[in-house]
Amino acid sequence: MNDNPSEFNDKTLTAEEYYFIAFKILEDHGKHTWNWAAFFFGSMWLFYRKMPLLGTLYAIFELVYSFHLENLYDTASLTTKVIALILAFLPGILIGAFGNAIYYDRVKKNIKKGYHMCKKYSPTSILSIFVLPAPFAWIRDRILLHDAMKKCNSSFNDELSKKNIRAATSKIDWRQQ
Repeated sequence: MNDNPSEFNDKTLTAEEYYFIAFKILEDHGKHTWNWAAFFFGSMWLFYRKMPLLGTLYAIFELVYSFHLENLYDTASLTTKVIALILAFLPGILIGAFGNAIYYDRVKKNIKKGYHMCKKYSPTSILSIFVLPAPFAWIRDRILLHDAMKKCNSSFNDELSKKNIRAATSKIDWRQQ
C-alpha cells in the first residue's frame, strides 16, 4: 500500500485522515507530500488553515509576481513569453510541494500552546477565505482594470486619430477636386 495521501484513488479521505498520513510521512521519512488544495488556492488555503501572516505574505508575493510577469509578457519575445507562462505556475508549485510541511509546523506549535484541548477551537476558518483575501483581490482587479483601460484608451485614441486623419484627408481631397 502506498502511503502518499495524494495517491489514494479508491478511497475518499477525510481531512483528518489525509493530514494524518501526510504528517506521518513527513515525520517518519522526511518526505514532503503534494497538496492539491494549496496548489490551486494558495493564499486562500493558508487563510483557511488559519495562517493569516503566511497567507498575507503569499498573497503579496502572488500579486507582485503576477504583475511582474504580466509586464514581462507584454514586451517580450516568444521564448521569454513561454518561460514567463511556465514561471507563472511557480508560486502554486512551491505552496503545493511545501504546504503540508508548513501546516504541520503550525499544528505542532498550536499543540504546544494547548489549542487541541479547547473544545471550541477549529483548525480551519471558512470566513477567513472570503474576508482576508478580499483586499488583495480588489487591489489586483483595480490595477488590472487600470492597465486594461489604459491599453483600451491607447488603442481607441490611435483609432480615433486615424479616423480624424482620414476625415481631414478626405475633406482636403474633396476640396481639391
